[in-house]
Amino acid sequence: FALLLNCLKRGIEGDRLTAIYLITYGSCRFVLEFFRGDSYRGIFCGFSLSQYISLFGIATGIVMICAGRRSRRVDSSTPE
Repeated sequence: FALLLNCLKRGIEGDRLTAIYLITYGSCRFVLEFFRGDSYRGIFCGFSLSQYISLFGIATGIVMICAGRRSRRVDSSTPE
Protein backbone atom coordinates (compact mmCIF):
# COMPACT_ATOMS: atom_id res chain seq x y z
CA PHE A 1 0.00 0.00 0.00
CA ALA A 2 2.77 2.42 0.91
CA LEU A 3 4.57 1.78 -2.39
CA LEU A 4 1.40 2.36 -4.41
CA LEU A 5 0.55 5.49 -2.42
CA ASN A 6 4.07 6.83 -3.02
CA CYS A 7 3.74 6.13 -6.75
CA LEU A 8 0.39 7.91 -6.81
CA LYS A 9 1.91 10.96 -5.09
CA ARG A 10 4.65 11.01 -7.75
CA GLY A 11 2.04 11.20 -10.48
CA ILE A 12 2.12 7.58 -11.59
CA GLU A 13 -1.42 6.47 -12.30
CA GLY A 14 -3.53 4.41 -14.64
CA ASP A 15 -1.97 1.41 -16.34
CA ARG A 16 1.48 1.97 -14.86
CA LEU A 17 0.11 1.94 -11.32
CA THR A 18 -1.83 -1.23 -12.09
CA ALA A 19 1.30 -2.83 -13.51
CA ILE A 20 3.31 -1.93 -10.41
CA TYR A 21 0.57 -3.47 -8.26
CA LEU A 22 0.56 -6.69 -10.30
CA ILE A 23 4.35 -7.04 -10.09
CA THR A 24 4.66 -6.31 -6.37
CA TYR A 25 1.62 -8.33 -5.30
CA GLY A 26 2.62 -11.25 -7.50
CA SER A 27 6.16 -11.24 -6.15
CA CYS A 28 5.05 -11.12 -2.52
CA ARG A 29 2.39 -13.79 -3.02
CA PHE A 30 4.83 -16.06 -4.86
CA VAL A 31 7.30 -15.98 -1.96
CA LEU A 32 4.56 -16.25 0.67
CA GLU A 33 3.25 -19.46 -0.87
CA PHE A 34 6.57 -21.22 -0.13
CA PHE A 35 6.00 -20.65 3.59
CA ARG A 36 2.35 -21.70 3.67
CA GLY A 37 2.97 -25.38 3.04
CA ASP A 38 -0.53 -26.09 1.78
CA SER A 39 -0.06 -29.38 -0.02
CA TYR A 40 -3.79 -29.78 -0.50
CA ARG A 41 -3.91 -26.64 -2.66
CA GLY A 42 -2.19 -28.54 -5.43
CA ILE A 43 1.43 -28.67 -6.40
CA PHE A 44 2.43 -28.79 -10.07
CA CYS A 45 6.15 -29.06 -10.90
CA GLY A 46 7.09 -27.72 -7.47
CA PHE A 47 4.78 -24.67 -7.51
CA SER A 48 1.23 -24.26 -6.24
CA LEU A 49 -1.60 -22.95 -8.37
CA SER A 50 -1.38 -19.62 -6.53
CA GLN A 51 2.27 -19.32 -7.51
CA TYR A 52 1.41 -19.90 -11.16
CA ILE A 53 -1.27 -17.21 -10.93
CA SER A 54 1.32 -14.91 -9.31
CA LEU A 55 3.77 -15.57 -12.14
CA PHE A 56 1.04 -14.74 -14.64
CA GLY A 57 0.34 -11.48 -12.80
CA ILE A 58 4.02 -10.55 -12.75
CA ALA A 59 4.35 -11.27 -16.46
CA THR A 60 1.21 -9.24 -17.20
CA GLY A 61 2.59 -6.29 -15.23
CA ILE A 62 5.90 -6.42 -17.08
CA VAL A 63 4.13 -6.54 -20.44
CA MET A 64 1.98 -3.56 -19.42
CA ILE A 65 5.04 -1.50 -18.49
CA CYS A 66 6.88 -2.43 -21.70
CA ALA A 67 3.82 -1.65 -23.83
CA GLY A 68 3.42 1.70 -22.09
CA ARG A 69 7.03 2.62 -22.74
CA ARG A 70 6.78 1.57 -26.35
CA SER A 71 3.63 3.63 -26.91
CA ARG A 72 5.22 6.69 -25.27
CA ARG A 73 8.29 6.27 -27.46
CA VAL A 74 6.14 6.10 -30.59
CA ASP A 75 4.05 9.08 -29.48
CA SER A 76 7.12 11.24 -28.84
CA SER A 77 8.76 10.36 -32.17
CA THR A 78 5.78 11.37 -34.34
CA PRO A 79 6.02 15.00 -35.50
CA GLU A 80 3.20 17.31 -34.54
